[in-house]
Amino acid sequence: MDLDQLASLASQGADLLDGADAVDSHDDFERWCADVGEWLRSLHDGPSLVAEWHSLETSPLALGDGYYDDALSWRAFRKVIRRRLRWLSAVATRTQPTEALSRTVQVPPDFSRSVFLNCPFDDDFQPLREAAVFAIVMLGFHVRCALDTADGSRVRIQKLYDLIRSSRLGIHDLSRTELDERNNLPRFNMPLELGIFLGVKDSGGAPQDSKTALVTSSQWYDYQQYISDVAGQDVQAHHDSPEDFIGLIRDWLATETEDHLPSRSRVWERYRHFRAELPELCRRNSQDLDELTYRDFLKHVDEFCQDQEDELQLGSGLTVRGPSAIQITEAITGLPGGDDSFAIFSRSGSGLSYMQTAGGGDELFVLEYQEGSLDAHYRCTSLDLTAAQVARAMVQYAARDGRWRDELEWRNVDPLAPY
Repeated sequence: MDLDQLASLASQGADLLDGADAVDSHDDFERWCADVGEWLRSLHDGPSLVAEWHSLETSPLALGDGYYDDALSWRAFRKVIRRRLRWLSAVATRTQPTEALSRTVQVPPDFSRSVFLNCPFDDDFQPLREAAVFAIVMLGFHVRCALDTADGSRVRIQKLYDLIRSSRLGIHDLSRTELDERNNLPRFNMPLELGIFLGVKDSGGAPQDSKTALVTSSQWYDYQQYISDVAGQDVQAHHDSPEDFIGLIRDWLATETEDHLPSRSRVWERYRHFRAELPELCRRNSQDLDELTYRDFLKHVDEFCQDQEDELQLGSGLTVRGPSAIQITEAITGLPGGDDSFAIFSRSGSGLSYMQTAGGGDELFVLEYQEGSLDAHYRCTSLDLTAAQVARAMVQYAARDGRWRDELEWRNVDPLAPY
């Protein structure tokens, strides 16, 4: 791999973040995508990488024969660039040559941060499974499970062996061992996979002997009725609650890393934010929410979690990542009025949830917020908002302090309608 060329392409993409003309920036973006695609073709896994690169989000600055030069389009454009740059930076770790063995286990980029998720795949457990996937990815770990691949040419048990060998960490849920309604037989997939995991840990040598596991169930001690040998394990109960499951996973992963992880309440708040935006994300990708596959869902989670920092964008062109309350207040009170006198506070993620204001100087303030989709766009009904009121609302919004909802009155509006 030519790392110098990779660095040059990354620099070419980073330059797009400073673009100011919609037409030129869109054309430069198209050239950059073509240049990266040409380079990817020279790599060992070129065709699949090229296909993945071109499946990523495209420039929102152009649609048909028209160009969009508004603040929201520029903000979305820069998010697309940052996501593509992150994807590009990961290419080096994904294209290292593997030793030609009669049977090769695909090891993820970081074995120590890979989590094997062993849980039920039925519809009733789906809310917990999706919450677990989100928590693992948001906290900076790699999720691995039997749904990773649909390769029918490989024996299922062999897939499980490879997934387990590739993961230092494992989450094993034992909630589903009741009799199957169709054949009146118990479902022992999860206890079996837990047994394989513990067996590899015990007899696999280094680095397999470093494995650790989180074992969960719906209620305390239910597992002792059907698998008493697990009684020595510290089994945790999630009470069929996605919020509790996220909390268990977060607290356990915090013991497996030196990183400072967000608190369980913060992970849960981010997950609720993601769920609110998911329908609109599906609509934009011509997907039906009820028909999402595991891989579809994981792609949305990956893209959402790539951007974990809030952002304040001003009409002057200034962008502040992770703004403080003081920075937000100073930005609002310093708005001069005029065409470019606006401020947009975007919550981390897909950019579909934000609070924005325009005005200042001798002009009245307009204040709006959006929660995940155009259908959930609201405007403050007050016509005499002061800079102090707007700043207070935006600071509270940034702090996830819900008082701004009650202190001001709001109505649902079409975001494209005039003020």
